Amino acid sequence: MKPTDFIASPPGIQEVDQPWIETDPVMDKALEALRSSRFEVSDHDPEFVGAVVRRAKVETRQRSLSYWIPVLISGIAAFLALFAVIQALLAGSEQAAHEESTLPPHSR
Repeated sequence: MKPTDFIASPPGIQEVDQPWIETDPVMDKALEALRSSRFEVSDHDPEFVGAVVRRAKVETRQRSLSYWIPVLISGIAAFLALFAVIQALLAGSEQAAHEESTLPPHSR
């Protein structure tokens, strides 16, 4: 029985040779070897596992810092700009109040 025996053709279509469905004997042997092989997990060296965990933590911190440092710098810059604007507004209103108080009484 061929693999193409299970493929139904629509009515009115002639049987087409489908060579890509045929499998290569070398490929069959390789796939069978992969299916039959067993992967055994050996005990890992605890120092290796510790080094991998440390590296993962360091990479996570580096990614976190690379995200948050620009955010913090931008926040500080925005705070300083807002502080400067508020000071300029307060200094302007104090100056206007001082100028108004120095005017003669009849010009108020």
